[in-house]
Amino acid sequence: TGQSDSGVSEILAIDERRYLALERSWIEGVGYRVRLYEIDLRGATDVLGRHYLGGAPYRPVTKRLVRDLGDFRPPVQNLESMAWGPRLAGGECTLVIGSDDNFDARETTQFMAFGVRGCP
Repeated sequence: TGQSDSGVSEILAIDERRYLALERSWIEGVGYRVRLYEIDLRGATDVLGRHYLGGAPYRPVTKRLVRDLGDFRPPVQNLESMAWGPRLAGGECTLVIGSDDNFDARETTQFMAFGVRGCP
């Protein structure tokens, strides 16, 4: 396999305890893989003041897959931004996810918009 790179490219607050996390990976010869997760801090241990977690009891945050963006056509690019857009007529919020082309002629800038229930 070729080189790969992965990580969280953007985090967006739903409220003070829940967030959306945009995770993407890139694999040489395969392309981008992007997943949207909901991260929930409720019930998790606050470890802000700890210097080391080894041996200490703690409860992790919960992470739930909201959507795998890998099945969109055309294929998703280097998605790395999220923002809440206007509220829709049905009460849903607009979630806008975007990429840039990294000044690379082989990539494109993309914007995707989704209607989301239960938004801020």
